[in-house]
Amino acid sequence: MIPPFSKDKYNLKEGTQMDVLELCDLSCTQQDMASELKKTKKAISRAIEELKSKNLIRVVKRKDRNIYLRLK
Repeated sequence: MIPPFSKDKYNLKEGTQMDVLELCDLSCTQQDMASELKKTKKAISRAIEELKSKNLIRVVKRKDRNIYLRLK
């Protein structure tokens, strides 16, 4: 969730052009982003567990610390 945006808070002048992601970066705190990242990681973990339980994928961990998913 993105908090309300205030151009006064960021000292922006009328007519300033910015990318949507730049606005998000300005209006989101690091805590907000960390919270969203944590939710995303949990959702990904649940999806992986569900696919593993249905025997559709196999999780392979490598020495390079990356995790690979293989379809069965």
